[in-house]
Amino acid sequence: MAVEPWVTIGPQNRGKASGPMKGHVRQRKNGKWECSLPLGYGLDGKKRRMTKSGFETKEEAEQGLIKMAYEVGQHMVVKHSDESLYNYLRYWLDAESDNYEPSWLKNLFGYLENYIGPEIGNVKLSGLNAGYIEKLYKALRNQGKSPQTIKHVHNMLSKALSKAAKQKLIAANPVKDVTPPKVTRSARKRNLNVWTMEELQTFLRIARESRWYIAFLLAAYTGARQGEILAIRWENINFAKNRLTIDSSISRDMKGYKVGDPKTDSSYRDIILPQHVMDELLKHKERKHEKDERLFNRPKDFVVRTWKGTFVSQRNFAREWYRLLDLSGLPKIRFHDLRHTHATLLLESGVNVKAVSARLGHASSKVTLDIYSHVTPQMEDGVAEVLTQLSRTKTLVLEPPAEE
Repeated sequence: MAVEPWVTIGPQNRGKASGPMKGHVRQRKNGKWECSLPLGYGLDGKKRRMTKSGFETKEEAEQGLIKMAYEVGQHMVVKHSDESLYNYLRYWLDAESDNYEPSWLKNLFGYLENYIGPEIGNVKLSGLNAGYIEKLYKALRNQGKSPQTIKHVHNMLSKALSKAAKQKLIAANPVKDVTPPKVTRSARKRNLNVWTMEELQTFLRIARESRWYIAFLLAAYTGARQGEILAIRWENINFAKNRLTIDSSISRDMKGYKVGDPKTDSSYRDIILPQHVMDELLKHKERKHEKDERLFNRPKDFVVRTWKGTFVSQRNFAREWYRLLDLSGLPKIRFHDLRHTHATLLLESGVNVKAVSARLGHASSKVTLDIYSHVTPQMEDGVAEVLTQLSRTKTLVLEPPAEE
């Protein structure tokens, strides 16, 4: 049984496909001819090949090879795959792990393990369709999951299955045929709770007895994220200019906590601090270890630290936060809501939105306005008061001139 030499199928025979594709034709023992075309590698690393047989002549087999190559080039043919959706998403997450922040990657694995896997994880990738995706979203709604959570799952599936389509593991991305739930503004704001200035001051008085008081003070007066505060070193504090530089963050990946880059490029920023916060930082810097009087005030030492001088894990810090919260008797909020409290108080006080946006490390003022749209009524009230004052001082003429 002789195998015919390779036949190169060029772009002129494959429509929009680019680059040559090699296949071959051969005559089988029964006298019939077959054609075969390589389809690259599957998820298991094994070579995939598409074969058609039963041709009466060599010429018919060669024409079949040309047609086959054209169909592959036009995405009319997909590789047969017995992989389950769950297995493919695991492969995809492993391949894409370097493109996501550790904390967000952990969320994606959570969506797979807790939501996608139990509902449709056993569906074969080759048999996946829009109906299964809709079934998943319905199940999540019945479980009480928010539109925002379902939208995150939707975006994850869309990216993963777009790649599967490019790999020709599926004919098309079925997520494109499913409408994700609409995330309304009220849904986005449902977990945004803030304290008044009086409530914030009450908490800080209670927190003074904590060895991590400086962390709560910084959160209240910078609006920095928890991971950013826990990653601050003394070299990030400029006592001459009353400034704090945010250039790193504590995050958790599949292996544990680590110091890494901030959340986004815009998260790298300098924040000006009030003098009383700088005074507290200076006191904290000179505070000795209770047991052996060590000082952890070298440039690379962490401002918020354990007794050993290492950074504080977010889990242990959360325990202290909730302990103090219970002691305070204040309305229950998340630690992250101190960030929202900081921004809200600034905006209500008339601080420029662009300045607040830069302070928080947002990509643009639009992001800030979208998150803190609840402050708009108070901001409008402030505008009205300013206009009233201007009209009284004749700086701004609001009434038409009297007729002569």
